[in-house]
Amino acid sequence: MTCETCGRVVAGATPARAAANLRAHERVHAPDHVSNCGSRPGFVSHHARGEEPCDPCKKAAHEYHRAYYHEARKHVEGVPHVDARRVVRHVRELQRRGMGAKRIAARAGVSVSTVQTVEQRRHGIRPETARRLLAVTFDPGWRPAEPVARRVRALAAIGWPARDVASRAGVSIAVVADLTAGRSTRVESRSDDSLRAVYEALSMTPGPSEQVRKVAARKGWVPPLAWDDIDTDPAPAAASDERVTVVEEAEFLASAGVGFTEAATRLGTTPSALDKLLRYHHQTDLLHRMRGNERGAAA
Repeated sequence: MTCETCGRVVAGATPARAAANLRAHERVHAPDHVSNCGSRPGFVSHHARGEEPCDPCKKAAHEYHRAYYHEARKHVEGVPHVDARRVVRHVRELQRRGMGAKRIAARAGVSVSTVQTVEQRRHGIRPETARRLLAVTFDPGWRPAEPVARRVRALAAIGWPARDVASRAGVSIAVVADLTAGRSTRVESRSDDSLRAVYEALSMTPGPSEQVRKVAARKGWVPPLAWDDIDTDPAPAAASDERVTVVEEAEFLASAGVGFTEAATRLGTTPSALDKLLRYHHQTDLLHRMRGNERGAAA
């Protein structure tokens, strides 16, 4: 059926229902004022008559859609939302200490709009989103560059080009170049974490470039095993030509039945540094012998 006033086609499940719907629709075009003004149906009636909705109708329609949206979101995938107040307090504290919405979102793995609108979520927040935001800890965003610069130079000393390191860390080659050249005094925390992870993965594996290794040697860069603690040591613990001597002395101590921890003390190094040194020189059998000596002495 068609409305004679506006030409709109009105349908129904049955002819009787279609006629009832048409009569209800034609009442919209009545010259009198909208009877249900101040409600969402009144908002629809105003639009059907080609009128600008009044403020009460606009407000009613806004509240209806807001409640409908939040009710639908509360049961997405059958998971009800949780109270957002704790999340709001946590995000406010992070922002008060200087973390921006973009950094919080990157750390939490959510969108920036989620962080920006978290205070407006009076009807709750999804449990997974709340868990991710609450797991974010304060990070100023920048860290001193020297510790990670030492790591990049140490990788160059064993033959890893800056291009390979940058590619594995997911950072630009300019970041790695500035670190090795000493042009950077600070580095983004995300880049710092990525480069540290690459260092841990490659520090015991010789790189593919002999040319990079020669350049690093000319510049005085030392390999990973030259450091006892690469973060805090003021200088490398041992020069490269001394490391073979340390291995030979460790072989002598192992033959004498000295345990691993005592051998590290006698050699003037730490157990972790001696462990890395022996593994780097493929002396795992020697390492096991020394640990066996230690176990035998303890028994």
